[in-house]
Formats: sequence, C-alpha cells, structure tokens
Amino acid sequence: PTRVDPVNDRARISVRFTQATTPFPRTTPALASLMTGLWPQHHGSREVSDPFTRGTTLAQVLLNNGYSTFGVSANWVASRKQNMHQGFLGFVSMTRMQTDDRARFVTDRALKLSALAPRDQPLFLWTHYMDPHFPYNPRERDERTPPGTLCRETMRAISKKQLRLAAIEDGRHFGGGKGWDADQGTGRQHQHVTQLLRGLITEQEERTLQLLQQIAV
Repeated sequence: PTRVDPVNDRARISVRFTQATTPFPRTTPALASLMTGLWPQHHGSREVSDPFTRGTTLAQVLLNNGYSTFGVSANWVASRKQNMHQGFLGFVSMTRMQTDDRARFVTDRALKLSALAPRDQPLFLWTHYMDPHFPYNPRERDERTPPGTLCRETMRAISKKQLRLAAIEDGRHFGGGKGWDADQGTGRQHQHVTQLLRGLITEQEERTLQLLQQIAV
C-alpha cells in the first residue's frame, strides 16, 4: 500500500517562509497586521485585545475572488471582538482563556466548517492554534503525560480564584501560590514547565496531523 504522509505531502506543495518577523510582539496587533498587511498604527490595534478598525483582510480578498473562507481561533484575544472574523463565511473562537483541549477545539471545529465548503470552490481555512502557549496544561491522558506538578498546582489555584494570572506573568508566584524562586530553585520549576510544554507540543502535532489527514479526504 502507498504510505500517506499528509504533513510532508502538504509541505512539498506549500510556500515556506524561512524568515519571519512580527511588526509588534503582542498577539492582537500582530495578527491584525498578518491579516491586513498594515502596521499597527494603520489598522488601529495597539495592544492585546484591542480590535483592529481599518484595513481589508486576506479573507475578504479571497472571498471576493471565489474562495470559501473559514476561520477557527483558540485565542480569546483573536476573536470576533477583535474583528478577526472579517471576510470569513464561518468563524469560531474561544471566548475565554481555556486551559485544556485547545488543540482539539481548533481541529474539531475546523473540520466541521471545512465540510461546508463546496467541492468546486477553493478553500481558505485559517486555524489559529494556541498550543504550545501558557498556561501549560496538557490533558492528563495516561502514564506518558508529564506530571509538571508545579504548573498544575498553579493552574488549579487560578481556577479556584486563589491566584491571579497576572501574578504568574510578572513572576511573583508559581506553584500554587509559592514564590517563583522559593520552591527548590528555578531549575526544578524550569523542568516542570519543560515537561508540560513537551506535552502540549505532542497534542498540537497530533491534532494538526488529524486535520491534514481528514481535510484531504
């Protein structure tokens, strides 16, 4: 039988960008620039969650040229509230900072939306995965899943409203409310973060492979 390799098969007919830079290292402004081709000062989004208010999106251009256009975003700051849906016939996004199953969310909804596209039209499908990305919280599936105890304790504290996410981002707390440098040194903390990051990379790869395999059918 012929071996099917959807990732490499797609890569061989794709455009590969060997150098990429962002006009602004913040999620919403950067994605708005990606979609419109404009600098942040021209499209209007200057900070995370700020909607862009000016510019024609790639999805709008493709829709006007006969494409079926669909988008899925796992990031709540890349949603309809930020006008990321412009030009898409169908667009779905998470509305809050969800900590698990983000990759599954994107793949499942991307497959459902793409199934709506007529076979005689080209398809533009934008999938914005959020993994690997903080919070690092891969699903606890089996014995292969990394423990990452400190990270998981931190996320449980956040979910119980015992700890604010902002306290993590500025380095004040880590590990269920303990100081970032207080629990047996940064080496152990780095090890826990790395374990969970690898778990998220695995989930991302599995869901991306699933999307490429099924969308090609």
